[in-house]
Amino acid sequence: MSNIDDDVNENLVEQVPDNKVENNDIVEKEDKSDNLAKITLNYLYLAIYEFVGIFFFVTCICFSMGSVNKFIFGFWVVLVFFSNYSGGHVNPAVTLGFYIYDADWGYGLIKLALYWVAQILGSAFASKVSFELLNINVFVAVPEASSTEEVFFSEFMFTGTFVFVILYVCSKVTAPANTSLPTKCLIIIGWFYCCIHMGARLSGSAFNPAILFTINGWAYMQGHPKAMQFALSMMFAELLGAAAFTLCFKYIFEKNFPGQQIEEVKVKVEVEEVEKLGPVSEDLEKGEVIPVVVHKEANKNDQSFETQSSYSDDENKQSAKKESIVVEPMPLLNPFKLIQPKNM
Repeated sequence: MSNIDDDVNENLVEQVPDNKVENNDIVEKEDKSDNLAKITLNYLYLAIYEFVGIFFFVTCICFSMGSVNKFIFGFWVVLVFFSNYSGGHVNPAVTLGFYIYDADWGYGLIKLALYWVAQILGSAFASKVSFELLNINVFVAVPEASSTEEVFFSEFMFTGTFVFVILYVCSKVTAPANTSLPTKCLIIIGWFYCCIHMGARLSGSAFNPAILFTINGWAYMQGHPKAMQFALSMMFAELLGAAAFTLCFKYIFEKNFPGQQIEEVKVKVEVEEVEKLGPVSEDLEKGEVIPVVVHKEANKNDQSFETQSSYSDDENKQSAKKESIVVEPMPLLNPFKLIQPKNM
């Protein structure tokens, strides 16, 4: 009996690790599924704001009979208000631009899909309500003299530059400093207003796949066959323009933006200087030493930076002042984590 018990115990011991591994896999799968559900639910809430935002935008277009001099102010209010919630995209081309810029190919795809559905539904609902109240079809009319190439070029160029300006205003690298949200939205509105007038003679100036598809599709069902004549090529040009100009902004314009290269050199030098400090002392781990970052004054021709870790006593501060060095106290943290390259 003792030999049998020993064999059973050995088998149990051998099976325990396998059970633990299986349990860990199950827990990881549950955590991933829970995380996915939370992220999807969060994006769904944001998509609701997109639905409401584009509803008001299309309503402004329809009730103003397509007059850009009137609905442009409504568009400004929509951007200012909904930017704090969903980002105020109200345009599938803008959503695609941010998707490519953020490069979040997994969870970002969920956001992209939900935003697109919300934008199309919101625009369609606004078109339906406006028609029922006004009994007038407002849609993007392409000039009869325009060719397919001219229409494609107009939608590609002006939709792409519109997305480019939005990225310029929103990027941490290129965004104008000390600029309020209404002012940033005003920059976007200014270029959008200009694009509307420039593209009107070529394509009718849609620049929004959701609005083009819904209001022109509704007009087509109400007996306007020419409303969908160039619709598919226009929507493709808008999305392609948004993608192309986003790539140009991210990999060309933003990388070579004035001040960006100096900032990258500064971070690289600071990290190298911190690594020279060696292992962290026990006093620093206990919080008895305050690490400080010391920057030498940089001249116009040569940007030089130096990072040190020292005691923040009066003697060090006085000696730093004599050498024209600025001492900036930093939090009680591991100095190897104080300065990290920015994730762009």
